[in-house]
Amino acid sequence: MTKYDIRLRREAVKKSQIEKHKDFRTLSDLVQQEKRSTSTRRLWILLVAAVLILGMMVVGTIRILNPPKQEQKENVDQMIFDEFK
Repeated sequence: MTKYDIRLRREAVKKSQIEKHKDFRTLSDLVQQEKRSTSTRRLWILLVAAVLILGMMVVGTIRILNPPKQEQKENVDQMIFDEFK
């Protein structure tokens, strides 16, 4: 046994597989179109992520600068107790 055990697939290549790759121009156009769609998709994802991050920053800043006013609740138990004094 050798140091490296290299095994190759011995399946016969079909004529349809060969024909598919003979038309390089069409294959090249398909690859370019795939790259464009991937780039466009990545750009949209980054844009949406940036808008979400910016929105979270704005909402966080608003909440920090304008804290919600807490309404003072009346203690009902104390009021009942005061009536019977």
